[in-house]
Amino acid sequence: MNVNYPGAIPTLIRLTGPKLDMTVNTNYSLSFNIVVSGNSAETYSALWGKVNSTVYYSEGIIPASSYLEVSNIYAVSSTGAALYSLPSYAADKNVTVYSNLTDPLGAYDFFSWPVDWIITNSANAVVDSGVMSPVSAFSIGINYVLYNFTFNYSAFSPGEYKITVNGTDNTMHNYPSSSGVLFGRNAFGSMQLYVGLPPVHALFTVQDSLSHSVRGAHVSVYYSSSFIASNITNSTGVAGIYLAGGNYTVRVSWQSIEVGTFAVTVNNTSNAFSLKSKIYSPEYTFEDQSGAPLLDAFVYMRSPNGTSLPLVVTGASGAFTLSEMARGNYSTVVFWHSSMVFNGSIYVNSNGNEPVNVGAYSQSFKVVSSSGSPVPTANVLIVNSTSGTQLGFNTTNASGMASAVLPYGTYAVTVYWKGIQVYLNNNMVLDNPTAPALVLNSSIYTITIDALSSSGSPLSNVIINVFSNSTGTFLSAVTGINGHAAFELAGGNYVVTASFSTTYDLTPVSQQITRSVGVTSASTMILKFTSVYPPVTSTNLFYVIVVIVLVIAIAAASVILLLRRSRKSAAKDEPQKNDKPGN
Repeated sequence: MNVNYPGAIPTLIRLTGPKLDMTVNTNYSLSFNIVVSGNSAETYSALWGKVNSTVYYSEGIIPASSYLEVSNIYAVSSTGAALYSLPSYAADKNVTVYSNLTDPLGAYDFFSWPVDWIITNSANAVVDSGVMSPVSAFSIGINYVLYNFTFNYSAFSPGEYKITVNGTDNTMHNYPSSSGVLFGRNAFGSMQLYVGLPPVHALFTVQDSLSHSVRGAHVSVYYSSSFIASNITNSTGVAGIYLAGGNYTVRVSWQSIEVGTFAVTVNNTSNAFSLKSKIYSPEYTFEDQSGAPLLDAFVYMRSPNGTSLPLVVTGASGAFTLSEMARGNYSTVVFWHSSMVFNGSIYVNSNGNEPVNVGAYSQSFKVVSSSGSPVPTANVLIVNSTSGTQLGFNTTNASGMASAVLPYGTYAVTVYWKGIQVYLNNNMVLDNPTAPALVLNSSIYTITIDALSSSGSPLSNVIINVFSNSTGTFLSAVTGINGHAAFELAGGNYVVTASFSTTYDLTPVSQQITRSVGVTSASTMILKFTSVYPPVTSTNLFYVIVVIVLVIAIAAASVILLLRRSRKSAAKDEPQKNDKPGN
């Protein structure tokens, strides 16, 4: 496995594989080597305990018993064949019993104490006893010893017999009694043999809750409270065990967890049993507080027996399936976008899909200008303040709204508008799934420019340009009839250039004004064009002259009209004079 992680600070690296599934033979040990490869310029350390005021944890989990065990007991004939029943007609009635005593922690020194054995009949009466001997073919070590003893059953009556092995440890439980005798903790193991009675080959099929056969399940049979025998299910889920007829308790273990206890009656006509156990294949969907699935969530689970499950990364549906899991509480830690969003237990007790809500939710943001107006097309950047992970870079809509799904945590929230930073909060705590949209008051201001002539009249058709050297912002507008032009500007320094050109009374008029302005709030700038005088046609005198001209024109027209009328009248009178007598 290769783990690459940059950085110069101590970083937790969780090793999730490979999975080891093997059987370690007796008298063998198991070791793990972790190799860290890097260049000579780096320092690599495995830290545990408290280092420089920081607590680091490391662990290795290997299922083991906490005290001495009689881990195995079996009987063989003088030829080495395994024995379950002892025929009365056998010529050789010698039986050798072997027993493994295991010391998981290597601290009990049990081989310094005698290992006793007794044989009892069905009435619980002792028929033989003695002390076992270490097998010379195996070296005695502190963790494992194989013992044996031999007995002859010639004098045994037909029936059921129980062989019990008793080992004694040498722990702090050892203490001297008043008589000076030392006592230790005992470890027992037992098996059954049958003299003159053939055993029944009982078949136990282990099934999960969906009735699927389970391979590798451990089936243990007890008579009353005494362990009788055990076996592991094969590829078809079946474990065969030779038993005498009678009533038994069968316990099924899966993944080192007991998943079922069953009462069975074994006889020649009833020797096949289906053991439907508490083994499930559930599916879990990790969701935020609104029920939306989480993509790429890292799920770490540990079974009730302490074994870590392989890392699972959720897909687009946020779901993953566990196959054939023993019932129980599984400690679970979920990381999403480098933040822990779940740390608790998931109880495996059924099949099907179950939702798991985690500490993540959808948070809305509303970007507004200094006047409270929504700001569209602003970019909202959200970065986890602890891990530096970027959680969102979203653009606001026409209502100034943007949203992001976030783990609970503290964030740096930055707003960019037209490439300019207009909002920053480095320590925004976001952990309330019922919170309304957070209003981000950005440094965007309305700047109004009023263009006036030398007389103070509004000046239309003035071209206004606004430029920022630092950001490259360039905006342009033309004043209307009211002489106004308005700009939305991010806080900063700008250069305002206003230009006006026209022709008054056949005379060209032109002026340019340049101003520097620091924008920190909404404001109005007045630009007065002193070289721009009002045209004659726009003054009151112009209208007086027009009136006078009109009056003169009307008077002249009236005179002309009167003269024309007079001439017409004189012309009409002349013929009348010529017609009078005497003319």
